[in-house]
Amino acid sequence: MSTIIISAISGALVMVVALFLFRTRSGQDINTVGDIPPPPQITAPAPMTPITAAGASTADEVERLWKLHQDGALTDTEFAEAKARVLAGEPPAGAGRQVVLTDGGDNKIAAIKALREIRRDLGLKEAKDAVEGTPYLVASGIAADQAEAIAGFLRHAGATVELR
Repeated sequence: MSTIIISAISGALVMVVALFLFRTRSGQDINTVGDIPPPPQITAPAPMTPITAAGASTADEVERLWKLHQDGALTDTEFAEAKARVLAGEPPAGAGRQVVLTDGGDNKIAAIKALREIRRDLGLKEAKDAVEGTPYLVASGIAADQAEAIAGFLRHAGATVELR
């Protein structure tokens, strides 16, 4: 009985070695089996950057201010004040639209997920508190088309949104 088992194991081992040698010599990848496609590549979404009134990121806005300062359009004091406002996330005076979440809707979980997708700086608890404690200012000082896009995203999740 043991000789039958040993011969079966050795036969299977010979076939595995032969298949390995055939595939390596024929140029096929050893790790591929038949027509099984490789697993899809999963990439993380790009992080959102804070948006200023002109639609540029904070770094772009500070760079724009620096160029104005270098050209002499802004004094040292004006540059420092404007830079502090941009870094604090304040919109320029009188610029942009506001998006206000007025109700989370029936499916509050979807509204929380949508809010966290828009505002990456919010944790789960902060987003939950914002949806349950409406009204909540989602974004301010942004361009009208960006405000419409954010409002549409939140409305798609079932939330009620007001544009100001």
